[in-house]
Amino acid sequence: MSAPIIPAVVYSAKSTDDKNGSIPEQIEDCIEMAEEEGWTIVGEPHKDEDFSAYSGNRGPGLEAAKRAAVQSAKDTGQIVMLVAQAHDRFARGAGDKPGAPQSLGELWHELRRQNVWLRTCEDDEDLRDEASVAAIGRRAHIDSVRKSKSVRKGVKRRAKRGRYIGGRRPFGYVYRDTWRMVGVLARSSPMSQRRQSFAGSSLSMCAASRRTRLLAT
Repeated sequence: MSAPIIPAVVYSAKSTDDKNGSIPEQIEDCIEMAEEEGWTIVGEPHKDEDFSAYSGNRGPGLEAAKRAAVQSAKDTGQIVMLVAQAHDRFARGAGDKPGAPQSLGELWHELRRQNVWLRTCEDDEDLRDEASVAAIGRRAHIDSVRKSKSVRKGVKRRAKRGRYIGGRRPFGYVYRDTWRMVGVLARSSPMSQRRQSFAGSSLSMCAASRRTRLLAT
């Protein structure tokens, strides 16, 4: 008697734009795990790009992966594996108040009730039972909180030093050295003085100021 076919759905995620090819690498890892385990991949891999699992839930890619896995479980009567590279690709929220992003434990229970098991390439053992899931999910959330605070502090430090912190270049500045913004407008002529008054402003602020002057005349 042949062994039953175990379906698997592949999912990958990146909280920001995937500029370095993380998602293809995640998918490759998941496919390799499925092959090693003897699972049969169902459909095309699902993905979410630029959807944070800390500040919100993952995006439509995870929802589609969940639907595909649940439907496969119904169709085959088998446990279906929903595979990602690591546990924090699924969820990193606390799930502790109204509107809070979903926790890993919530997702684990939701899918287990529908015969879908979360599996990962890097930390699969931590998804074996609810106690392990609760522990690793909590750790992922704490790590995300720490990282978020660290990023905000770094932005403030760069701003105090006059360094680039993201967004469009302010009017009247150029980038020099390690993205330091340097004012380049002279104050000699009336036109230069007017331009100097815009220095450091965004383009939208410059436009709004110009519209105000035109209306005043």
